[in-house]
Amino acid sequence: MSIDWEAGENLAEYIKLRESGKLNVGQRPKICRSCSETNCFWAHGSYCRHLEEGELSADIKVPRWKCGPCGCTESSPPSFAVPRSRYTKRVMGAGVGGYAGGLTSYRMEVVKLGEVGPSPSQLFQWVKEIAGKANGLLVEVQGMCLSAGKEEGLLRAEAAICPNSYKAVVEGKSEKLDTLAKLKSFAGVLFQASGEEFCRLGLLLLEKGGQQIFSSQEEMVSTPQRRKPRNCRLF
Repeated sequence: MSIDWEAGENLAEYIKLRESGKLNVGQRPKICRSCSETNCFWAHGSYCRHLEEGELSADIKVPRWKCGPCGCTESSPPSFAVPRSRYTKRVMGAGVGGYAGGLTSYRMEVVKLGEVGPSPSQLFQWVKEIAGKANGLLVEVQGMCLSAGKEEGLLRAEAAICPNSYKAVVEGKSEKLDTLAKLKSFAGVLFQASGEEFCRLGLLLLEKGGQQIFSSQEEMVSTPQRRKPRNCRLF
């Protein structure tokens, strides 16, 4: 189990805060999600995570905590980190958003993510995982738009479709990709089309205690890192 702490919205902000000495210490959990006891955690060491975001990479220290009554352990990774993946939510969000919003291919999208970044097979898995969650998240995001008074643009967002859905060969995937495009479009209404809709939406849902956009799946070890530099980059 893990909790998040204030360490910037992306790796660049984290590095800046760390270098300036303003990085907040990971906060101790207040309630154990296993036994529901309060104020029962004590420091239990830390571990190191290597994260990559475009041209940036850094090793970060993640605090760990242990519950006295039940022995449950929790960690405090920064909110932009994805469990068991070296790529941040910003990288995943950019790749998934690019595929959901324009006529493209997995190979074309990974080229935009930097000289060193995920492979097409990894982006395929990210799109598959997040598209599978899109239907459940869509209602929640629609409600956020209405609560924020952003009724304008909702009809346009509802009409969004994924230009790549015609390529789907697995039954039901075309519909999931179209729902993913709607989710991106609604997130664009919520954040005024910031260009990082999925990343910001994931952080907001996590902050509100809602559903997680980004999965906890392990990085595919069968998909090697691309070795040759790419011609263009996003970050």
